[in-house]
Amino acid sequence: MRKLISAAVAALLALLIAGCGAGRSTLYLSDLDPKFRVLPDKLGIDVVLNDYPVVGIENHNNFHKSTAIILTTFSITKEMVDDATSNLKKYAMDHIAKMTMDENIDSLIGDTPHDELTVEQSAAVLRMEKERDNISSNETKYFFVTGANLGIGVLSLIRSIREIPDLLGNGKSMITNVRSDFTYMGIPKFWAIPAATTSLKESINRLNAVKNDAPILLEDMKVLVDAFRALS
Repeated sequence: MRKLISAAVAALLALLIAGCGAGRSTLYLSDLDPKFRVLPDKLGIDVVLNDYPVVGIENHNNFHKSTAIILTTFSITKEMVDDATSNLKKYAMDHIAKMTMDENIDSLIGDTPHDELTVEQSAAVLRMEKERDNISSNETKYFFVTGANLGIGVLSLIRSIREIPDLLGNGKSMITNVRSDFTYMGIPKFWAIPAATTSLKESINRLNAVKNDAPILLEDMKVLVDAFRALS
């Protein structure tokens, strides 16, 4: 009889311990948007973008995945902005270097060092060059493609910004109810609760960081979109 009881206790402990820790799952390009599934479906290739916690409870895992998607969207759009800003300034500096005797440059950039041009100053220089028909076809193509990509990025970032408040509310609610989520047959999984709580705090901190920084990035993107569209 004691052996049967011991076996039952061991089995129950095994159920409680199973899945007690937080693991990590991978976020792929195809997770960001259904249209990105074309490459994996046709060629069997997908791109790893990020990772996120998994704790064995579906609503927790979905929350962490949604957070990773928003964080990755923010990171990608920020890289787009940094790259587009850098290239816009380089194009402007290249043109300025050929206009050393042009008095109009002073009215556009004043005493600003050429390597410290703002987006607005760079765009103004290039717009003047466009009016003079001094923009090459390759430059025009780059301005068009980059402006279009930034426009798509703006829409993705706006969608993420709108989703953050609800996700934050869900995350805080899950922390409050984490004990009940990790209870089996009335017995809490004490080993799982700390890992699940830590994972929730990780994702909430990620969301708060994006919540604070995304509106600023969005404004920068809108300025760039206007600049590139005016040059294409």
